[in-house]
Amino acid sequence: MIGTSNKRLNFRSNIDYTVNKHFSFGFNLSGGRDRIDEPYQGTGGGNGIMRKLYWFTRPTVPVKYSNGLWGAVDGNAGAGMVAINAMVATQDYAAAIRTAVEAGVDAVVSGAGLPLELPGIVGTTDVAIAPIVSSGRAAKLILRRWAKEFGRTADFVVIEGCKAGGHLGFAEDDLLAGKCQTLDDILPEVLAEVKPFEAQFGHSIPVFVAGGVYTGADMAHFTAMGAAGVQLATRFITTYECDASQGYKDVLLNARPEDVRIIHSPVGMPGRALNTPLVQALAEGTRFPPRHCARCLKTCDPAKVPYCITHALIEAVKGNVEEGLFFCGANVGRLDRMRTVQELMDELVTEWRQNQ
Repeated sequence: MIGTSNKRLNFRSNIDYTVNKHFSFGFNLSGGRDRIDEPYQGTGGGNGIMRKLYWFTRPTVPVKYSNGLWGAVDGNAGAGMVAINAMVATQDYAAAIRTAVEAGVDAVVSGAGLPLELPGIVGTTDVAIAPIVSSGRAAKLILRRWAKEFGRTADFVVIEGCKAGGHLGFAEDDLLAGKCQTLDDILPEVLAEVKPFEAQFGHSIPVFVAGGVYTGADMAHFTAMGAAGVQLATRFITTYECDASQGYKDVLLNARPEDVRIIHSPVGMPGRALNTPLVQALAEGTRFPPRHCARCLKTCDPAKVPYCITHALIEAVKGNVEEGLFFCGANVGRLDRMRTVQELMDELVTEWRQNQ
């Protein structure tokens, strides 16, 4: 937009010091400085300066595209959305969602169980809601419940296939035997199940696919089948902008296809992760009792659980190969180098266009 500019400086410093085995301390400092210039628009109303000050607190805008053009300055046009992924299996599931809604979240995506009560917890149609499903049957069950009990349907649906990383909505035996439905099987089923609800509520229900989507050609394949879009995760971990430690990224970059395992999760579901020392020890029957339990999961018994998944995931993000649980997608072995997000996006979009 002519006559506008945005200059931003962000900084973060983390200092951790261990005095002895009984005493340690940490000091974290972060902040930022912005200089934003745009035409004056008054103090109030929908386009007032107060609204602008609020909107510009979003850290990712305005966007400058690879062709040199800037994205929209108006928060209603091109600012994107902020969403959370809420796991049904967590103790604070409902409280976390309500807190996010109060804070102004745009959407709630929910899985790790059937989010049958999600519309009632969110409590407002101003926030988009979406279930994560792994079958047409699950989509039908959830949408039927939402329509009957809450008079509402999904704003979009996410399908997570059997090649996804992390927790998986499939039977462990089927995963190990390679007998799970593929995304090519599940997508048409889910598209058929959402149609009656699109007609009932008078709006489209976009369906996105995830789990095994790796290239722009994959994107073109699924959008040609009727998907509105795709979800990728593993590929974006090995970008410079990802805030995981370089140690975490290096573990994924060095992974081979044969390093991937299906593991038991305290969440009560199978998961896909790398065969690191923790996973190897668990396979041999070693138990790692939780050092501290925050009671984060509904089904977790700290007296019996083989390991604390919260601790293991945090250690992975830090790059702790010995204690970390490194979730990953089935295509992790295809990662070859670090990229910037712009480089990866350009690659994906170019491949997608070439396969139209």
